[in-house]
Amino acid sequence: MINIQFSGDTVCLHVHEGRPFIAVNPLCDNMGIDALSQVRRLERHAANGRLDTATITMADKTYLAIPLEELSWFLRTLRPQSSDVQERLALYRAHLTWALLWHWFQFAREYSPAKDFTGRMQSAIPAARAAPPIPKAKISLEDVDEMRLLKSQGIPQAEIARRLKCSPATVCQCLQGKYPVKIKSRQDQAA
Repeated sequence: MINIQFSGDTVCLHVHEGRPFIAVNPLCDNMGIDALSQVRRLERHAANGRLDTATITMADKTYLAIPLEELSWFLRTLRPQSSDVQERLALYRAHLTWALLWHWFQFAREYSPAKDFTGRMQSAIPAARAAPPIPKAKISLEDVDEMRLLKSQGIPQAEIARRLKCSPATVCQCLQGKYPVKIKSRQDQAA
């Protein structure tokens, strides 16, 4: 267990099977959020197979924990009503994940089971940066006209994207006039 001081609070980073995990209950208590409802919500996600969780023990209490890589998702999904909690949550959203990652990498240099996982995380960063950019779809003026016609008929954007073999984001941008439309040459249209 690694205790980290963050904005006057102590946040605990736990190593479970060589991976970093965060206990949900103490984290919610630090932010002033109802921990029980968040634990129930995360248990539903885990039961559906959408979230990896672990059970950890601290001070003779058992807590649900989420992986460090899921922390920013968890913080983004919180919707508190109190302005005090919103300010605290904004601070946690902005800085906590990076602070914990920094401490994790410092710890992983000395803790050998964590080195394999950390090495995989670090090796994925250059690979992601070196990935070729995704080419933009070639959309013609006729395609945009067809998108507008289908949208006026009440067809959802996802279905329009499927029919025109492009992404829903491309359809959305075209309908808003924000997508750079390529005018196809006569040779391209004949092909």
